[in-house]
Amino acid sequence: KVKIADPQLAQHIATMLQVPLEQLVAVLRFKTLVDPVSKMTIDMPQRQEDALLTRDAMAKELYVRLFDWVVERVNQSMKAEAVAQAGARRIGLLDIYGFEVFDHNTFEQLCI
Repeated sequence: KVKIADPQLAQHIATMLQVPLEQLVAVLRFKTLVDPVSKMTIDMPQRQEDALLTRDAMAKELYVRLFDWVVERVNQSMKAEAVAQAGARRIGLLDIYGFEVFDHNTFEQLCI
């Protein structure tokens, strides 16, 4: 059976994700399958090790989505300013090959 090590932390995470605590715990405790024939939902209990893998996968997905959101917001911001200033903004990057200046910049280039 899957044990939630810190119920207060689980409640905090559920609050931040705007989901009920019971739903978050169910995702960790059960693997949900849909029977293709009967269309019935089957909740299969997970082992503790599988629950930890589910937790890690959720954290990784949240990080990816947050990073993509930040990149998109920065790119939008740079485009708006560039249009307003008629291309006056540039980003210079210092990498192992030296200093480069790009005509068209994106936040991803800055992160690399």
